[in-house]
Amino acid sequence: MLLSLHATVYCHTTPCGVVSGVFFDRPSLRLTSILVQEQGLLAAERLVPVLAIDSVTDNTITLTITDDEFTECDPFSEPIEMYHLDPEPSTAIQLPLLRRHARVMASNGRIGRVSALHLDADWRIVAILLHRGYWWGSRDISIPIHLVATIDEFLVTLTVRRDEIASLAAKQ
Repeated sequence: MLLSLHATVYCHTTPCGVVSGVFFDRPSLRLTSILVQEQGLLAAERLVPVLAIDSVTDNTITLTITDDEFTECDPFSEPIEMYHLDPEPSTAIQLPLLRRHARVMASNGRIGRVSALHLDADWRIVAILLHRGYWWGSRDISIPIHLVATIDEFLVTLTVRRDEIASLAAKQ
């Protein structure tokens, strides 16, 4: 399945936000929860476990929970280091986070941004969908997970060069 990192999230039929990131277990690369930014200007982000996901389609994710249950999901707040504030204890914060539009770096320079994740039936990351280019001439390229060296919150580093990605794109 293809999980867009900018998908609209619905609580049954009511829109409740947009995916702003995913948490995953680093050894298994299995998603544990999605980070949903509520609607509004200074809206909060909430942690939604993947077990609460009912269906995933092109640009939508439907949850099995109601609006009230969604507002009871744990809010996510990153520590503000310049003020030396301690975050509230949470198990999800200990897991790696991948944000939407994270930069993708080949071994010899920047190549694009993450737009989606290819997942298997067990919620494991199989490939990363790289968005390369701008309005015209833009292209989405599927990068197999074995070509990924590291995944950080705002950066995905690949083990291959940009020209190898271009040849991979030509095969797709």
